[in-house]
Amino acid sequence: MKENNKIVIDTNLLISAVLFPNSLPAKAVDEAMYYWQIVVSESTLNEFFRSDFKKEI
Repeated sequence: MKENNKIVIDTNLLISAVLFPNSLPAKAVDEAMYYWQIVVSESTLNEFFRSDFKKEI
């Protein structure tokens, strides 16, 4: 189903989905993973993996 369909996930959505697995953002990311190829920017990944969030993940 994914073929060439892509969707961009921003930092806030990604962090909310990880920190709150039963939240609407988590459900949105789950749905996105099924239907689309998720694309994130390098700056989003840097923000996501910075030390402040490592202890929460």
